[in-house]
Amino acid sequence: MAKTCVFNLNGTLLSYESLDSFFERGFKRSHVRPLWFQTVLHTAASLTLSNRFEPFEAIAVRTLYSLAEEEGVEFADDATEEFVGLLRNLQPYPDAQAGLDELRRAGYRLMGLTNSSRAAGIEALSQAGLADFFDEVLSAEAVEAFKPSPEPYLHVAEKLRKVPKQLWFVAGHAWDTMGAHQAGFKTALIFRPQHGFNENFPRPDVAAETLPHLAAAIEARDRTLLQHVFGEAREHRALN
Repeated sequence: MAKTCVFNLNGTLLSYESLDSFFERGFKRSHVRPLWFQTVLHTAASLTLSNRFEPFEAIAVRTLYSLAEEEGVEFADDATEEFVGLLRNLQPYPDAQAGLDELRRAGYRLMGLTNSSRAAGIEALSQAGLADFFDEVLSAEAVEAFKPSPEPYLHVAEKLRKVPKQLWFVAGHAWDTMGAHQAGFKTALIFRPQHGFNENFPRPDVAAETLPHLAAAIEARDRTLLQHVFGEAREHRALN
């Protein structure tokens, strides 16, 4: 049976720090980018809870201009195009390629799941030089509900024709591994700068500081589970 890891993209493999120069140039302050991201997440979650949907990039751009208005900042006419281009060209974390390569060599199939559009996710992976690691990229837009609601995760399981407990979900956000956990996935959290862990959320099955270490932890956990299954099978045969 093929082993599968489903990856969040932005903030897990691709760093939002790539946007810092844009925010610092526009707002003259370094703290605005994290505030922008938290506001985007809050807006997306609020829309999903209210059974409303807007594309993620539209939310991201509107949030940018809302913050600009609050701060008295005016952008040039081409700022939207520049910003969307940057969103689709986030730089990979330094450990991303090595971690993905480790999982592929260990026989894992890799999938992407993003709150962005599928096209944006594919483009971002391609720009980062990571697209060849992935068999497919799926988007929360397909179910018109954003992570961490259960629908996007279950959409992946349905597409793969697997039950969620057969799948790993890997993310750099604790709210994302929480959503996957609640949907029945095995979860792996990588600690990325500025993300941290929220003690209100369920703990992931494995966690690590780097993606190669996380890949090793996933492999070790699966070996342990497989040994347990084989052990139970041997006991069953002995009893019969």
